[in-house]
Amino acid sequence: MIYGIRQQAFLAITIVTVLTLGLGLVGWYGLNQTSETVTDFEANTLPEISTALSLSVGVAQLAALAPYVASSPKPFQLQSERKRLETRFRNLENVAQSLKNLEFREALSLRLSKLQEVLNELTQRVEEELFLREDLLAARFTLANLSRRYPSTSSQPVGITLDLFSLLNFLLDQTDQPLESQRRLVENAITLIQAEASATEITQKIETLANRIVETRVRIQEIRLRKSYLLASVRAQSEQLTEQVNIFVGQLQREVVWQRQRVQETVEQANTWMLGMAVLLGLGMLQYYVSNYRMTRDLSTVTQDMSRLAEGDTHITEVAVQRRDEIGELARAYNVFRSHAIEIKEVSEHLAQQKDLLETVFNQITDGLSVFSPDCLLISWNQRYLEIFNLADQEVYVGLPLHQLQLLMNREPHENRNLANEPIDIHSLNNLRHNQSQKFERHYSSGKVVEFCSQPMPDGGFVTLYSDHTDRKTIEAQLRQAQKMEVLGQLTGGVSHDFNNLLAALLANLQLLAMDKTLNERQRRYTERSLSVAEKGANLVQRLLAFSRKQQLHPEPLEIDDLVEGMMDLIETSIPAAIQVSLDLHANEWIFVDPYQLENALLNLAINSSDAMSEGGHLHFSTERQPMNEEGPSCVAVVVQDDGHGIPPDLIDRVLEPFFTTKPVGQGSGMGLSMVYGFVKQSGGEMRIQSTSQEGTRITLFFPIAEPPEVTSTSEVTSTSSDARVSQTSQGVISPSFTSIIIAENQKILLVEDNPQVRQAVHEQIETLGISVISVDRAEIALDQLQSTTTSAEDTIALVITDINLVGPLSGVDLKQQIQKSWPHLPVLLTSGMPRESLERDFGLRPEDPLLTKPVSMQTLQSLLSRG
Repeated sequence: MIYGIRQQAFLAITIVTVLTLGLGLVGWYGLNQTSETVTDFEANTLPEISTALSLSVGVAQLAALAPYVASSPKPFQLQSERKRLETRFRNLENVAQSLKNLEFREALSLRLSKLQEVLNELTQRVEEELFLREDLLAARFTLANLSRRYPSTSSQPVGITLDLFSLLNFLLDQTDQPLESQRRLVENAITLIQAEASATEITQKIETLANRIVETRVRIQEIRLRKSYLLASVRAQSEQLTEQVNIFVGQLQREVVWQRQRVQETVEQANTWMLGMAVLLGLGMLQYYVSNYRMTRDLSTVTQDMSRLAEGDTHITEVAVQRRDEIGELARAYNVFRSHAIEIKEVSEHLAQQKDLLETVFNQITDGLSVFSPDCLLISWNQRYLEIFNLADQEVYVGLPLHQLQLLMNREPHENRNLANEPIDIHSLNNLRHNQSQKFERHYSSGKVVEFCSQPMPDGGFVTLYSDHTDRKTIEAQLRQAQKMEVLGQLTGGVSHDFNNLLAALLANLQLLAMDKTLNERQRRYTERSLSVAEKGANLVQRLLAFSRKQQLHPEPLEIDDLVEGMMDLIETSIPAAIQVSLDLHANEWIFVDPYQLENALLNLAINSSDAMSEGGHLHFSTERQPMNEEGPSCVAVVVQDDGHGIPPDLIDRVLEPFFTTKPVGQGSGMGLSMVYGFVKQSGGEMRIQSTSQEGTRITLFFPIAEPPEVTSTSEVTSTSSDARVSQTSQGVISPSFTSIIIAENQKILLVEDNPQVRQAVHEQIETLGISVISVDRAEIALDQLQSTTTSAEDTIALVITDINLVGPLSGVDLKQQIQKSWPHLPVLLTSGMPRESLERDFGLRPEDPLLTKPVSMQTLQSLLSRG
């Protein structure tokens, strides 16, 4: 029987339907069996495995956390670790309670209880150890108090008291020594205490303190041993718990294997049935497929290519279908459609790229941008252009004439300058911008600087880029100022050294001349006048060193409000009575600076302000706590403000330069503000000047906040500060203090100075005190002189005064070191005109070495030397 296409299609569909239903039934049966097995696995086995893994991880975390608890250095950290431990333990117990295996759950709970007991004991031992360490710290403070209450000037012998305190301090520091060694130290201390019968009170206290220290040390050692045992116990119990969990997991794994085998058998049965039905289905479809193959092949080819084209794939070839029916017509129409679609897509992609590029240029650049037509009409702009010139969106529109737009841009005061900083006319440049590149800057009165960069376009018109250079110009100006100040600082520092050597010889000779009793009144007046001028030169050198930040400072902690308030009497007497002085002190902080130099700086600022208020005014001092900048830490700000005539804007960048002054010739040295600036920078602070012409000047000094000294009263601070001050006279400063030397009749002073003028002048200064002097110019000659002098029984050297920067291989510091090795009891005084900072860096001068700064006055020598 021959069936038609409709009958063939109906028969094929019937067979497919029957076989499909059979496949569905077999698949349903297999999936149902598999679902039941998986459900049982998810309900019973999988939760147990997850719980067992959580237990294993929890036990490992507890074991890892135990060493952190044992090594907690602070009580608050121990409390934190204890809370973490308790939280982890509670979580572990909750996980254990979720187990469905009752036998395993009870065994696990028993082991967790034992582990909890060990961990609780561990935290208790750590807490006890921390408290014992606090007791040791308290013992150290007690020992410090005893050392202050019983100094070396008390009635007991100095050596015994010092030995007791040294022994106890050593005992406190022997944290890693065996207990037997610490006990022997205590027995030695007690033996020493019993040997001193006159110091009953301190010895009893020290004996008690020693016993307490040892008892505490013993208990700490016991706790450490117990902690080691407990940590080992924690590790052992953790391993046992992990092993027990692993056994339980093994049992679960065997159950999983059995369930997997069961599922596999069910799946194999279902696969066998489905395979058989699939073969029957394939045979039923074969006839239908063969009859429809030719038609569906060509149609599928066309539809697949159309789908790829619809998805955007343009890399496909033409459909090669050669038919004379409707499918052939469809293929030819598709090829035409494909060619047109590819061309449209390429054009669209190109336009999209150009659009994205323009949007990126206009909207993402940090500079402003505007485009003008050949008729000087605005075509396009970006948002940054409006922001730079403070233009509103509604003020700017397409077609806006250039001259109207420039009127909007000119609302703020400004000046147009070319790159050579010469004024230009913007209107004369408007026509040139159509033909050639133009670049110039607009400087606003507010300080903002905008650069214009115009380029002509090929079809007429021009495009302009606007760059805000305000920050860059500000940074460049600050850099130039910093470089200028650094160069000036280096120059003044070097010049100051040379001036000190010249002034040393000049002042010494003038002082010797002033001591000559044969001078008449006229000669004495000339001499004293010359001496006064030379002393002013020495003070000028100190101001140069202050500006170059190389002067020797002696900082100490001080309360800034008290210092400023204490200077008011001096300031009020130093300025005209027509100037009113007011205070507003709210800092309530300590700073670490040289109080003498700070007082001098404030006095200089007050005098400068008074000079700016010749007809009277208001001078205001204030202190407060504020940050030096937006991101910096808080500092102490000392503000000096006046309402004088102010500083002109073109001079404010020069007021810190040495010797620069706006006062008439002879009325100012120009070193006041530069000295203040150098002192503030050397003290780790900053100086800020704000001034408005005819309105006044505000100068702010920033200093880092310091910790207050650990004293109980202001009187103690004052006493400590005054003791720490260096010895100083009108010329010559000794830092640190140097004990006065008594020279016997048969003793001499050895002077080492390579500058002949200075050497001769100081030589004669010392001789005027009745003391013999031996002068040499090199360190090597001085060593030979000392060697020959020590072998002579007639004369001896009582003191060596040496310059540091000497000619030859040995410096004054090298000479002092060799003298201390060969003649340890011979005092050596170093002298120099260079800053101490340079001497420490270049010659190895130690901070504790006494230094006599040049020039040296007779008063200084008289305070140092005396004939016995």
